[in-house]
Amino acid sequence: DESHPNLTCEYCGEQFNSTNNFNEHKVSTCQKISVECLLKDFGCNERIIRANMKEHYMTEQHQKSVSKCIRQFLSHDSDRRIDTSCPRTTTESYNPDTVQFEELHGVLNILVGGIEALENDAQRLSNESLQAQVTLQTLEEQLPGLKLSMEESNGFLQG
Repeated sequence: DESHPNLTCEYCGEQFNSTNNFNEHKVSTCQKISVECLLKDFGCNERIIRANMKEHYMTEQHQKSVSKCIRQFLSHDSDRRIDTSCPRTTTESYNPDTVQFEELHGVLNILVGGIEALENDAQRLSNESLQAQVTLQTLEEQLPGLKLSMEESNGFLQG
């Protein structure tokens, strides 16, 4: 397992000198291998080339699966919801579900913050677009007068 000559990845052609490195490459780093979406249990059953995962995350199918995952998680046993704004005490017993919920809650808060930032950016860009349209319209209205002025100036210079 530690040393084996001429191991080559059949997807990207990279060569390895150990089975361990080869297996790790296939499991986590090969960008040309086809992998399942992480949300396969929530309806996103597509296999995607690892290098194309970012594009896949933006597809409608994946976004629907994200929504389904969040809805299922939030509706799953509302009695187990906790206030993650309070720090965990050292006397609290270790509960993997609580830790997982806290991690997911943190990720959801980050995503909500990102969505709010994107909405703010969209609003700002919309305002800038309106300002640009008004400026363009003003410039278009001034253009015929400038053309006429140039023609008069050219006629005067020629005279």
